[in-house]
Amino acid sequence: MTIHEKIRSIRMLRQFTQEYMADQLGISTKSYGKIENGITQLTMQRLGQIASVFQLEPEAILAFNEELSLNNPPPKKMSLPKGDTPSATTIELYERLLAEKDKLIEKLKAEVEFLRSEVRRLREKN
Repeated sequence: MTIHEKIRSIRMLRQFTQEYMADQLGISTKSYGKIENGITQLTMQRLGQIASVFQLEPEAILAFNEELSLNNPPPKKMSLPKGDTPSATTIELYERLLAEKDKLIEKLKAEVEFLRSEVRRLREKN
């Protein structure tokens, strides 16, 4: 997924229109459309402005994965009724979920670090 596709996906998930984005960025809707279509080369400054409208860090846009976002909604808070003790099966399930969460966090940390190094490399290039 290209950066332009990620921006479009995030905009749509946030239910923002192209007109709204263009207005927030101080550009025409046509110019904004060119960003999402990959016609206009995206600068780090513009990426920062778009991230600001989304209330995200630029790295979050770069790391965005639509499949993960759509297929893994945040879990609902789970709690046991007062006085109940969890079964061994429930404890095992929680432990497996925590282990998976920790693996995912480590994977995402590595991905963020890689993307940060790429951003630094591109900045040095310019």
